Parts: sequence; structure tokens; C-alpha cells
Amino acid sequence: MSALVVNNSLATTNKGLRTFRFIQKIPIPAYLIAIAVGNIVGKQVSPRVTIWSEPELLDAAVYEFMETEKYLKSAEKAFGE
Repeated sequence: MSALVVNNSLATTNKGLRTFRFIQKIPIPAYLIAIAVGNIVGKQVSPRVTIWSEPELLDAAVYEFMETEKYLKSAEKAFGE
């Protein structure tokens, strides 16, 4: 998540639950959020890229997204980390 931690020392405890506060100064489009539920497995293809899919489709998904690290490096070169 790209949000900044407001202050973890302010995390409150309520019946064993902790609350953390973050601030997001740059708006994030809704399409950048994903929630996955089900039988999924992951395969790490670089230090910061893991491909997630159903087991039966994992090899095909890895093939489709294998160059993601290269795309990230190109974007960082153009716009910064």
C-alpha cells in the first residue's frame, strides 16, 4: 500500500484488535485494488513480483506476466521509484 503511516504508536487496542491509521495523499483509482478469494497459489518471478492464479492456470499466468519486473523498471526509470 502506498499510504503513509500516521503514527503506529497511536494504534489502539479494543478487545484484542489493533487499529492503525494511514493517510493517502495521492488518490488511487479503484481499479488498482484487488481482493482474491479461493484456491490460489503464487509463484515469485522476481524479488518484488509474485504471480497469483488458480493452480491449473499458474503456468499460463506466469508466461503472460513474466516481464512485469521489466515494465516496473521502465516505469521507475521514467517516473521514479
